[in-house]
Amino acid sequence: MQHQIIFLFCFIAHVASTTTPSASASSSFIFLADLHIGEGCNTSSTNYQLNDTNCYSVRDLQATISKINALVSNTSLIIIGGDITSSAQITEFQAAQKYLSKLQSPWIATIGNHDVWSYDQIIGDRTKTPMGDKLFSSIFHDSFVAMSTLGHLTYPNITARSKNNSKSLHGQSWTLKPGKTFAKGLQTLTFVAPDFNTRNRAPPPCPGHSPIGGCGVTGNADFNNISNGTGGSWQWFENEIKTNVRTNDTVFYISHQPFRCREGVPDWYFCYSKTMKQEFRTLIQRYELEPAFERGASLNGHQHRWFDGSCFDEWPHFKQFEVSAVKGDVFDAKMSSSFAIFEIDDVGSTTGIQRWWRENKIWMSSMSSTIVQ
Repeated sequence: MQHQIIFLFCFIAHVASTTTPSASASSSFIFLADLHIGEGCNTSSTNYQLNDTNCYSVRDLQATISKINALVSNTSLIIIGGDITSSAQITEFQAAQKYLSKLQSPWIATIGNHDVWSYDQIIGDRTKTPMGDKLFSSIFHDSFVAMSTLGHLTYPNITARSKNNSKSLHGQSWTLKPGKTFAKGLQTLTFVAPDFNTRNRAPPPCPGHSPIGGCGVTGNADFNNISNGTGGSWQWFENEIKTNVRTNDTVFYISHQPFRCREGVPDWYFCYSKTMKQEFRTLIQRYELEPAFERGASLNGHQHRWFDGSCFDEWPHFKQFEVSAVKGDVFDAKMSSSFAIFEIDDVGSTTGIQRWWRENKIWMSSMSSTIVQ
């Protein structure tokens, strides 16, 4: 049985009217994930319509955006950790872009497994091959252009193919070093976000979906290592950390899938397999970058829960922080609109983490200090 490390949190809940330290008073960034726009909407089963807003995924995101705008300044950074859409339909991406554009702070998104292959509940997969990554890059193009003016952004946004064309992906990997537009503490950080979402098709039948076709891709992480070709996500990641990361940096590793799955869920099935973890750490050790990754953390969504612990037992000082889903928590049906605010001091240390969520439309918050340095 997978050993779960239990950490002590300070769970002091507040309603929105309670006095809470303002993140705008210091450097901060915000992390949220699992919007699943389109889920629970009347038209999502066939072809999601942009005017279909009477559903929990839309309401929860709108509430989240309003709360973030009220809490942080425009010198903060917002990172969205994947599963922006429910089923990678173009209208779901368009709706997400429309709502996210209302954020008053700069934002950048990563792709999740639900964003890779367009499908619906009637016919299953809507394309013969994964096309969601190209929709992602097209619809969020302006946000990447905007971010490139605010710091050092590496975002190749190219298609990688094996020599025999048996495997390809339009990788959505990126690295960001915030520039002087952001608060001082953020300028000391490096965010590395490789696209490690598999392109392997989820076979039918899928629960709640048509048995005719699949429903996107499987949920596990995949290095997308395209050997003997133009290079995939793993090759990009190695080159990026070798070129743009130093031992004294503070690295926040952004991955939709966490390394450690919750108890009872095999890591190879829904997270990073044991072999992948070994390969990952070996690569980090090769370039002597363990201290850089230990100063930050792995930031993840995917499991729709709050978790603050270690990524895996063999490397206990590399921390894993998961944020519960904007669209709702896997364990608490009353919880939604979740996000976390990381407070950073001028030398790049994490001094506090505020968790925020709604219960029965009432805003609550708590402080977590596990990865505080």
